[in-house]
Amino acid sequence: MSLNFTQIIAKIDREAGTSINSYPLADKVVDVNSVLSAFLFRAISASGTWQIDYTNHEYFPIIYTNLVLGRRDYTFLTDEEGIMILDIHKVMRANADGIYEEISPVDQQNINVDGRVAQMTDERDVQGVPECYDKTGNTIFLDPVPSYNYTEGLKVFISREGSEFTVSDTTKKPGVPGLFHDYFWMVPAYERLSSKAKTNAQIAKADRLLARITKMEANIDKHFRSRERDKRNVITGRRQNYI
Repeated sequence: MSLNFTQIIAKIDREAGTSINSYPLADKVVDVNSVLSAFLFRAISASGTWQIDYTNHEYFPIIYTNLVLGRRDYTFLTDEEGIMILDIHKVMRANADGIYEEISPVDQQNINVDGRVAQMTDERDVQGVPECYDKTGNTIFLDPVPSYNYTEGLKVFISREGSEFTVSDTTKKPGVPGLFHDYFWMVPAYERLSSKAKTNAQIAKADRLLARITKMEANIDKHFRSRERDKRNVITGRRQNYI
């Protein structure tokens, strides 16, 4: 069952026994957004080649920037929507014919990798068609340095933060599969319950909710590890030679 933000807030209050006065909306927004960050970290960590992306985003997790003659470094902090970039997964560059080709990641701090790394760090700035890149922070360093300008000549595959909730949201839903929307109220409700629990009944209620959270986290991991059903191994028969 999918839930919008108003329904998530209502479930927090109902489960935790709180209200707008005892648990202000602004505090709930902060806590739900913390759950969002934790959810994405867990899902990204569990994902294989079918990477998770928050479905509330308007654009795909692919960004473009211009290749600039003589420029080695390109920084990527946010996407087109201003969403913070978490990681860079793959880099492609356009050649002179406009065809995008994947280039190889290297570590410029490891000078023993190959000659390309030495060339990247010796500051000669040899120009040509970029064939490799280093990631340092949210910046990539190309080598060779581009010998040409090309509009949107860099194509970068990323993961990014979710679109956070605000106090003015009502119908907005978490941009994750609906079967996990309960996670967004369970965690704040448990944290409130466990911090206030004094009686045996209150402690038992918090423990039951924690058990539900633990089970859901296991299901989140399982779901994002096993989404690639179209790439399951095909069982083939053993070849037998007959004489």
